[in-house]
Order: sequence, then structure tokens, then C-alpha cells
Amino acid sequence: MSTILVGFVIALRDAPILYVAVRWANATIRSTVFFIFGRLLIRSQC
Repeated sequence: MSTILVGFVIALRDAPILYVAVRWANATIRSTVFFIFGRLLIRSQC
């Protein structure tokens, strides 16, 4: 029982870090996709 409680506390403590990591990964992927699409659009217009 105590091990479950300790695991729950650790998960709660690490939750914001995981949340920030997921948000950062999503933002990075999104900006990369936008960058690639922007380069393709500029190349197709020229």
C-alpha cells in the first residue's frame, strides 16, 4: 500500500515535467512542420 502511495506522489511530482516535455515536443514538431511547409511554398512560388 505504501509503495503505491509513494509511486503516486512521485508521479504527481513528475507530472508537470512530463506535461511541459509533451508541450515542448508538440511545439517543436509543429514549428518544424510549418518551417518545411513554408520552404516548400516559397520554392513553389519561385
